[in-house]
Amino acid sequence: MPDHEQTGALKEDTRMMLDAVAAYRMAVGSHFEELAGLQLDKAAAMLKPDGTVTRTLRELTSHELNFLAYTEEPSSPGSVRQHELPSHDTEGGAEVFATWQMVCERSRRATQHLSQSCTRGLLEEAELRKALLPLFGEYARCETKLQVLRNHCE
Repeated sequence: MPDHEQTGALKEDTRMMLDAVAAYRMAVGSHFEELAGLQLDKAAAMLKPDGTVTRTLRELTSHELNFLAYTEEPSSPGSVRQHELPSHDTEGGAEVFATWQMVCERSRRATQHLSQSCTRGLLEEAELRKALLPLFGEYARCETKLQVLRNHCE
């Protein structure tokens, strides 16, 4: 999660959103690791290239890439870098998870840069929240979905 030194000058609602996105990322990672560790046919099926968990991680990767596209070029939101998306045909859960983690790390660095830009007055906090909102909503949806799938496998 972002530390107070990085976000201390931001308004409480912006800090809460940054913390929530970070918490959702951690929860999604935890759910994936739990599912990957299960020796059950149901869990294995969800981690195949066309499995539910793998598709969910691809969706999150796409949203992270949208966020990165916005942070690098705010005038063209929604321009996902298609060449960076995990392959739908061949990559299973572990490969897609690794790609998602890499993209999340880039997003964390971009978020830190945007937060610093806000504290310096170079960017309005409302713009940061506007960029984070779709990511926040998608993580809330996908984390809940993974939690339900995890409970279903038990």
